[in-house]
Formats: sequence, structure tokens, C-alpha cells
Amino acid sequence: MRRTRAKIISAIMALAMVLSTSPETFAAAIFATPDEGEIFVKFDGHGQYTEVTNAVRTNIAQYANVQDVGRVVVATETDDGDLYFLSQNDYLLRVGALTDENRTFLHVERTDIDVDNFSEEALDQFCLPDELVDRITSVVEGQIAMGNDAFGLSVFQPTLSSTSSLQSSYSVDGNEAFYDDYYTKFGENFTDSYIKYWNYSCMFSDYSENASETAGAIASFLLDCAGVKSKIVGAYQFGYSALKTLAIALGISEVQAGSGYGAIQVLVTYDAVYRLTYWNLEDGIGSDPYVATCKAWLNTNFTQQTHDDYASGGLQTETYLDEEMLSPHYEAPADWLYTDYYDAAGTIEGPIYHTIYNERYMLV
Repeated sequence: MRRTRAKIISAIMALAMVLSTSPETFAAAIFATPDEGEIFVKFDGHGQYTEVTNAVRTNIAQYANVQDVGRVVVATETDDGDLYFLSQNDYLLRVGALTDENRTFLHVERTDIDVDNFSEEALDQFCLPDELVDRITSVVEGQIAMGNDAFGLSVFQPTLSSTSSLQSSYSVDGNEAFYDDYYTKFGENFTDSYIKYWNYSCMFSDYSENASETAGAIASFLLDCAGVKSKIVGAYQFGYSALKTLAIALGISEVQAGSGYGAIQVLVTYDAVYRLTYWNLEDGIGSDPYVATCKAWLNTNFTQQTHDDYASGGLQTETYLDEEMLSPHYEAPADWLYTDYYDAAGTIEGPIYHTIYNERYMLV
């Protein structure tokens, strides 16, 4: 009897403690919110995840790659706003609009390509359209030719299977293959692959008598990217040279700035992406329609200028840019393919170009 009475008293005391707890404290004890640099995503099935602002603590999986429908996992930000890290080679690729209240993600696996021993056949396993393979091959060969040892190529793609009964079938050397993972939109199923260039470099040099004019054009380009274009106006009002203007705007030393130009060289290093979107219609081998879109994120610039006035040296600068250039339908490729099917299907957007002085350079 005493033991029963003690249990009742303990239960009453516990209930009293709960009732006396503030709603905020009680909610915090049950719900969790992601830490800085993290997001919570709920698994919807078939490789799709939806972002949630908070989750019941007991519903958060201890392992990032757990795929139980309704369970919440934690994903970590990367320096690419479209990719979130899960674990090992598992990532989440943003496939919903950036402005969506509850963003949608697709589970993808990362495969790094050996660019030092690259051949077109290295891309066969990903079943990419021929035109896209040609573009990727051209980029890799160009970066190798310029001696860019930091260049890398990765493919982020849903799991491929030859036995799945799910959507997105096409031919791989005469064999039927399928994507196991997909996301839904408009009541239809779509699948995205993400082909990423790391440390892509674009070099511009001018050793002619036009080098001073070139410096001005490059200054405008870099200042646009760095978001400090307003500084260039004031500098030119004082009649400064293009080089000195660039030095002022970027906050670098003006000691070696002069009016004579023997040469100018600019190296912009950045990441670039092709996103391949399939609409899974189950129409048979090789018949699923697709579009490909692209982006370039300019993140690092190195400028070297040699001047006749300073024969013993030149000016070298490095600045981090933050400029993202997108092809027209990059933010909503599935919408484009679905609503503009007859005009969009089979289209590969790009390349994205930028003009420096009178030379046009391909960014992706």
C-alpha cells in the first residue's frame, strides 16, 4: 500500500513539474531546431526530402543517411548553395526553388572523375546526353592544356539501377537503366544530376599597346563582380589610370601603380555547374525528355600587371569575388520542361560567356 501511495505521489509531483514549466521551456524540451550551418529535412520517400524548420527530438535520426519515410535527418551546408552534405559521398541537391518556404531536395551520390587520366569513356557510367558529354570533354581538355592542376570534376547523381521498376528509363550501350530516386512536381516525377567543375580557370593576357585600355575593362569587370562598382566612378573622376583605379577600388597598394603598361594578365578561378533534369515519363528506352541548365560562381581572382615605369616588378593582387551567373532557366528547369515541353525538351542551355575588353570568354 505504501509503495502504491509513493508511486501516486511521484506521478503527481512529476505532473506538477510539467504543468509548472513554461510553454517555451516545454516546447524546447520536445522540439529541436537546426544549428547554424545546418538544416533539417524530412524524408518523403523515393530519394526526396523536404526542409522543415524544427522537429520532435525523438524523430531525428542519429545517422544522416537514414531513409525511413517521415524521419528527419540533419544536413550540413557546403560552399555551394545547391548542395548539402549528408555523409561520406551522400549529398542533398536542391531541386525546389531557392525561395520556397519548404525547399525540396534530392538524394545524390558524389563521384569524382580522374581528370589527370581523363577520357570521354569516363562519363559513360552517368548516361549523359552526347552534346553535354562533348561540352564536358572540351572543358576538361582545355583546363589540362592550360596546366590547371587544381581543376576537378565531380558528378552528383541519384542511384542508377538496371532492375528498378521506377521511372526514367533510357539506354546504356543497349541495356535498359533506371534512376532509383526522383522528386515530384505537378504530379509528375523528375530526376536531376549535377555535374560540377571545381577551380575552373579563365585566363586573359594583353601584351599589346592597348594594355592600359584593357586594364580599365578588367577593372570594370572585377568591380562588378566584387559589388564595389561605385568606387570606380570617383576614382576616374580624378583622372587616375585604370590600374590605379583598380588598386583604389580593391583597397590594395598603389606603390607600383603607374601610367605605363608593359603587360596585363588576369586569372579568374571559379566553380561551374551543369544541371541535367529528366522528366520521367516511362515512355521506353531512350525516350525520357530532358533539359540542361548551367551556372558559374566567380569566387577568386588573381591579377598580375607589369609596367614600363617599374621594370623591376609589377602589381599582383588577389581578391575574392562573389558573383553567380545563371542560364535563363537554371532556377526552375522542371517547370520549364513541364510547361514548355515542345520547345524545351532536349535543350542544353549555355555556354555562359563574359567579355573582357574585346575578347569573349566561355565561363561554362
